[in-house]
Amino acid sequence: MTAPLGPGPPRLVDLVRAEVLRALTRRAVRVLLAIALIGTVAFSIITFLVADEVDEVEGRRAGPGIPARVVDLWPDPAVTEPNVGQADEDVDAILVPAMIFLFLGALIGGATVAGAEWESRSIETTLLREPRRARVVLTKLAVSGALAAVIGVGLLLAWSAAWLPTPVVKGDTAGVDAPWLRSWFAALVRAGMLAGGCAVVAGAIATIARRTVAAFVTVFAVISIGEPIVRGLRPSWQEWMILENLGNVMLAGAENIMERSTLGSFATLTLYLAAVVAVAVVSTTRRDIV
Repeated sequence: MTAPLGPGPPRLVDLVRAEVLRALTRRAVRVLLAIALIGTVAFSIITFLVADEVDEVEGRRAGPGIPARVVDLWPDPAVTEPNVGQADEDVDAILVPAMIFLFLGALIGGATVAGAEWESRSIETTLLREPRRARVVLTKLAVSGALAAVIGVGLLLAWSAAWLPTPVVKGDTAGVDAPWLRSWFAALVRAGMLAGGCAVVAGAIATIARRTVAAFVTVFAVISIGEPIVRGLRPSWQEWMILENLGNVMLAGAENIMERSTLGSFATLTLYLAAVVAVAVVSTTRRDIV
């Protein structure tokens, strides 16, 4: 669906509004949101059924299933005491799988929103109304990234809320204090920003190739083939790998993935994103649309 921009060259606010409407009315985006919400509900039900009650005396899980503590949502040894609301060492943060699926969804959504417009040739209509191609591309990518970030934080909030009934009924809320809440919310914000970056990168690649599938193939090739090869041949280049930097930002350095700081990893990823966006802008402005 192409939102009307009105007569004459559109104002930036009109262009942004049109891109927001266009992105949110994409069938693929709605399907992804539906899958995410259904998965969240299923997660809430399944975890409630399989979770063990916490032994109030020992402060640890009472059975072989998963523990039931609020802080297991995002364990942070720096702000919780051992055995007082802190997850066992072999228990990962419950938010981590949700974040990984969020990044995948952002990649799919970003590529679809950008690539579908080229494949359907509706980009020609947009450029007839707004001939400044660089402005159009940057607006599209910015809107895609912002929507992915906002939706991502919202979905992670829903995922967190879906976990709460389990520890409230079967576990405890020990360790939930101001430092933990700040750590948890900061994790949501970081994940939202990373999801926004994933959407922008996928959209930029789809813009360069003018095909949605090109983004999927490129990301898969880089992450699953290119980086492992480079990692094996040049271990010293690990700090420049996308996955390592992404994990370092997501976990805020909690897992000691690398010596680089969280801010340094964020700057590295931002540099990569800027490079891909720059290629997308140059490619669009210098190539024929037809």
